[in-house]
Amino acid sequence: MKQVALEIVPKLSYRPDLFLIHEGVASFYSELIDRLPKDRFEIAFVQGVSRSGKTHLSLRLYDDLLSENVYPILLEGHELEDWISNESETLKLCQQDWVVIVDNADSYFKGIAPGESGPFVRMVESLRLVGASLVLLSSASLDTLPCDEHVFSRLRPGLGYTIGAPAEHELSKLLHLLAKQRGLKLKERSTRFLMRRLRRDVPALESYVDRLLHLSQVLGKSIKFSLVRDAVVFD
Repeated sequence: MKQVALEIVPKLSYRPDLFLIHEGVASFYSELIDRLPKDRFEIAFVQGVSRSGKTHLSLRLYDDLLSENVYPILLEGHELEDWISNESETLKLCQQDWVVIVDNADSYFKGIAPGESGPFVRMVESLRLVGASLVLLSSASLDTLPCDEHVFSRLRPGLGYTIGAPAEHELSKLLHLLAKQRGLKLKERSTRFLMRRLRRDVPALESYVDRLLHLSQVLGKSIKFSLVRDAVVFD
């Protein structure tokens, strides 16, 4: 039976421990961590499609760098313009242990017109001067950003990574974490049932746990096997 799709916007719990360093991230994450806490400038561009875990990755990166006695600064793309403006004096005092992490960086670049890249360029050069680093996470690929050559000339020589898909054997653990992000707990029996019936990719798993959460809230039911089963949509 077909069910009508509902627009569900769950409130997610973004915590570093709820992010799985799966194979699609592990392929570059160790290198990124190793390159950043050094006393030389690095700029890294991490691209991942929508809902690929960029925000959780940025928090995990922040947490791991902090444990390395690095000074990470975590910003959203829409905050970067104001931060550059307000921190212009602070940037003159920045230290080599700074790592500025910008999640959803594409939202910043889409908001600046060609020829208005001066503040970003000055920030990059301030970080370069002292050997600090910059990490940009973006849904859009580098080549599709509406940037002028002043920006591209600073991004292209940097480190470039793409968030890949998790391995098949990691999907059940990922399903558990997606549920936990939404305050849900799946029992092992439910997980085995779902892994036999759901499409085996991240969007499908995420869509399912959102639907399960919605049903639980609307019906006022706890997460038992009957509800887990009812939340599966058969096309």
